[in-house]
Amino acid sequence: MPTSIRLDPVLERRIDAYARAHNKSKSEAMKEALNAYFAAGGDNPTAYELGTDLFEGAGDKTRAGRLHKTALGKRLSGNRSA
Repeated sequence: MPTSIRLDPVLERRIDAYARAHNKSKSEAMKEALNAYFAAGGDNPTAYELGTDLFEGAGDKTRAGRLHKTALGKRLSGNRSA
């Protein structure tokens, strides 16, 4: 199925160079890259994405952010009463 994407000039030059160096069409080079991306788990959520609800506010330097970070630490260590 034909698909069209817009590439920035640097990425387009890199794909052109790769395709020429490996005697492939740009289309073949992009298919290989996408297959490699998905084979490496590119469609799986990251650890951060899985824990986003736990991390929200953890980088906050306010009192509320510090309290959240303390509560998160306790939750992760299993120590909810301390």
